[in-house]
Amino acid sequence: MDMPTIVFTSRDPGTCLQMIPVIRRAIEQATVNVLVVAQGISADLLNESGIPFQLFDGWREGTLEQVDYPVDSADTELQQWLAVAEGVLANITRGVLVTGNSSLGFGVDEIFRYVVRTCRPDFSCLTYYDFWSGGNALGGVFADVALVLDSEAALNISSRIGMDCVVVGSPRHEAESLVAPEIDRSEARKIFEVASNEMLVAFMAQTHDVPGHDENFQYLVEAIREFPQERIILVVKAHPKFPEVGHQLVEMAKESGVRAVLYREGEPLSNLFAALDIVFVCTSMVSMDYAQFIARSFVPLGFLAHILIGQAMQSHMQDVFGFLETPLVRAGVGWNVTQTGMLRALLSDGVSEKKYATIYHHSAGALDPTGATQRVLDQVYSHIDRASKESQ
Repeated sequence: MDMPTIVFTSRDPGTCLQMIPVIRRAIEQATVNVLVVAQGISADLLNESGIPFQLFDGWREGTLEQVDYPVDSADTELQQWLAVAEGVLANITRGVLVTGNSSLGFGVDEIFRYVVRTCRPDFSCLTYYDFWSGGNALGGVFADVALVLDSEAALNISSRIGMDCVVVGSPRHEAESLVAPEIDRSEARKIFEVASNEMLVAFMAQTHDVPGHDENFQYLVEAIREFPQERIILVVKAHPKFPEVGHQLVEMAKESGVRAVLYREGEPLSNLFAALDIVFVCTSMVSMDYAQFIARSFVPLGFLAHILIGQAMQSHMQDVFGFLETPLVRAGVGWNVTQTGMLRALLSDGVSEKKYATIYHHSAGALDPTGATQRVLDQVYSHIDRASKESQ
């Protein structure tokens, strides 16, 4: 009997980075065939990782969270993409599809998921969620099972989408947890030319499409402006899918008189993390990356702050994710900033060593990704075994 095949698809960088350790281990274990189909930023990341893949071109722009992109027989372009996906899967007699969770339109994840769920009853379909909710779907078709970060994600996704959920954790952060931070804080701050009396803060940008995103950045800029220019340096890190947003935000900050620089993609993110005093995010999962970095550092480092000021941002959090406080905040890893006065207080007083130590303690205790990679594969293998038994 032919070996079964795991088909991985990916278009968004977050889930791609989560799946790279899983793909590598599946290849190493050599009990299945592995086929990877990717597009966009994910294709670039897989190239950098040395993982072979097939490139898929079909992608269409859309809104952040839409679960019912129509499947119209008159849409010739979409029908061509569906046919390509069917062709890729045609010669696989035993398999499991593992897709990423993507937003903003639909592409390889949603198209392959739709084909498997509507045309290939012999396939199981799993989707890995790298956030606590969210995700787009073609024709309202989701996977059989959601593989999720934690119990909070399981509760949220099962109640909002109606999917069966299995908690697996974060494979990406398990892989990173095996490597100690490469640089200490003093060396990192030299790289960014930060003096001992200066504060280095970062804003992890996303897209203008996130309601309240730009307004919250402006709140941060206005708060920084209240201090002498030599006191605070602002680093803006662009989302890999939206590099132009980072450039625009830096220019906006400079025009307001703030000392701002753009983080250079390709530079080790660990250098920036080690140097920072405060990381500001809205809904970016860089918050998880930073919390994990803090957890595996040898000494307390900086502070994590979610800027969620204003009705637009807060409604977005509730509507899309079902909560205002992320599980990280509830676990004591950082704060929610819901008023402009809280921004000024953080920047004015800085973060005391006691607060640094508190965040360090909570992050080390709350974030344990151990075993995540194998838990994903165990779920995949169990679906292959189940399909094999049902076919006998």
